[in-house]
This record gives sequence, structure tokens and C-alpha cells, in this order.
Amino acid sequence: MRCRFSASLSGEDMESFSVDFSGGIGKANTIKSFLEAQIRTATEHSFEGDYTLTFKDALSTRAEKTEAFTKAMTRYGGGEAYVEAQADTAAGGAA
Repeated sequence: MRCRFSASLSGEDMESFSVDFSGGIGKANTIKSFLEAQIRTATEHSFEGDYTLTFKDALSTRAEKTEAFTKAMTRYGGGEAYVEAQADTAAGGAA
């Protein structure tokens, strides 16, 4: 799993703070844990994250399967969360 996120915040005694991260989920979780505490005390903040999952076997595109997958992936998203999927045509996936 790969992760990319961008965060900006400001608050008392902090004119501005921003971070951009791209890398593995292990390192992302460490940085995100630090940011969560800062975001809770900030007067203004924004956070945008992208997580890339690669599956060994293709996922079903049947409506009930995609709905269940989307619900599971957005369950813990705060604010606005969505799922976007793309086929890996280089690996023989269908476009």
C-alpha cells in the first residue's frame, strides 16, 4: 500500500505549518499520528490523502461488490471520502 497526503494548518502560536508526504503506509502512519494532534488544536486546517492499494487478483465489478468495497474503504474517512478505481492495463487488466 502506498500513501500520499498533504496537510496545512494554523493556530495559536503557529502562523502556518504544512507537510506533503508520499511513501509507504508505515512511515505515513507515524507522520499522520503527529498531525492528528496538531489538527485537533489548530484553528484552521486542511488534510487530503490518497491511498493506493494493489490487489493480486482482480476485484469484481458487480454493483453489490463495488458498493460493499466502497463502504468498507470510506468507513473511517472524516469529512468527505470517496473511492476511485482504475484497472492496471499494463498487467493485463481490462480498461
